[in-house]
Amino acid sequence: MAGVFNAAVSQAVDAPRPELAASLGRLLYLLHLAVLLWWLLDKSPGQRATSELVGLIERSMPRASLAIRLPMVSSMVRAGDALFRRALFDDVGV
Repeated sequence: MAGVFNAAVSQAVDAPRPELAASLGRLLYLLHLAVLLWWLLDKSPGQRATSELVGLIERSMPRASLAIRLPMVSSMVRAGDALFRRALFDDVGV
């Protein structure tokens, strides 16, 4: 599944630089896992809270695609990716 997110980011028409695309793909995969956990724990009628969360994410993506071009935001994405890789892949060389 992580490869799907990586491909979606790196093959997008407005794809960021390759090193940032890889980080962003992994973080979108982490977001996907968070939504799955949210869905599993959602006690709202008809899991409406999950639908609302997905809607919020959808509305946020266009803004995020603009923000990722800012150096401060892209450095936060890379820092978050480093934590993700360290935690899930034991990638201590990051």
